[in-house]
Amino acid sequence: MKQVILALLTALLAVSGTAGEPLPSLNTTPLSFQTTTRFDPKTNVQRTTLDPQGCDLEVYFEVPIFEEDGAGYERINAFFYELNAAFFTPENGNIETLWQGVTVQNAGDPPYHYRRDARVTTRTEQLVSVTITYDWYAGGVADYGSDSYTFRTDTGELLALTDVAEGSEEELRDMIEAALKEQDGGAGVVEIGQARTRALDEFEFYVQDGRVFLPFDKYEAAFGAYGGFVVELPAALKEF
Repeated sequence: MKQVILALLTALLAVSGTAGEPLPSLNTTPLSFQTTTRFDPKTNVQRTTLDPQGCDLEVYFEVPIFEEDGAGYERINAFFYELNAAFFTPENGNIETLWQGVTVQNAGDPPYHYRRDARVTTRTEQLVSVTITYDWYAGGVADYGSDSYTFRTDTGELLALTDVAEGSEEELRDMIEAALKEQDGGAGVVEIGQARTRALDEFEFYVQDGRVFLPFDKYEAAFGAYGGFVVELPAALKEF
């Protein structure tokens, strides 16, 4: 028994060094936010990609950048420039989590990733509507969803649902409730009650082909396995 204990102590010393010294720190060199940027004039989408520094990691962020003149478009572009800049900062804990995952936890297949893909869904003389989806994997369960933004082109003002969709508050709530019920199909898994309890301007939306759509992220309106979904709101657009 004594020989077994001595063997264990020898093994521990081989890992920790001298008896009493702490185990080596698992902290890695801080991530350096080195990026490359590409702009596609056909889609007006700019992609900024993080240098993975040899790690099995894919991180990028896309934003639309518009070439039109005018104070409105200048303000819209500034909004997206700031959004992109904020993504590639140490304050973005999601990137730090991914970095620690691939450098400390030895991530396997599939590669860890955080992809943000931009799509311009509406571009008229009055409105610009953009959806930026996200796809996240850092081991375990994947997550996904989107953020949507709609602007006036003349002022660059970011608009809320009640700024865009025609109808009283009660009418809009009725539309949301009906759309969620249709999505649920009587299964009882979609959280329909939020149509009555959630502030209307907290609902994200985008405009496409003159119609209003409400996207719900994974976990936002149903359990995770149900996934995310989009419902159409049968509301006319206000005139600007």
